[in-house]
Amino acid sequence: MDVFLIKDSVIENCISADSTERAQQFYPDYTCIERTELLSQFGIGDLYNAGVFTKSPPKPPILYPISRLTFLRRFTAQQRIAIRAQEDAVIKDALQMLDLAEEVKLDDQDTVFFVNYLVTQNLITEEDSLRILGVV
Repeated sequence: MDVFLIKDSVIENCISADSTERAQQFYPDYTCIERTELLSQFGIGDLYNAGVFTKSPPKPPILYPISRLTFLRRFTAQQRIAIRAQEDAVIKDALQMLDLAEEVKLDDQDTVFFVNYLVTQNLITEEDSLRILGVV
């Protein structure tokens, strides 16, 4: 039989054992519960609390830094041209910061602010901002 090893309300492992009692003997620091057909949807990382299993919340995606060129290619040519044509001090400052950056971190507060600012200036759409920031 398969047995969940649960510690601090998290399924840490699933092992094969003769019984839950035998698993408990070998893993006294864990709560051992048989993984039945009804529990087959749960696995390592999911949660167990007061007799109830729940799926763990989804983890946010890992956003790796990208090159400036890759970042700028997330905009259309028309958007890039319109952005560069602006006399807005915030946009000029952000573009200068972009020129100085070695890479672009999509979850950096300055990057997020700049992209969202472009939305408020109607230079890109909200949908564009999510795509540019790697959220969708």
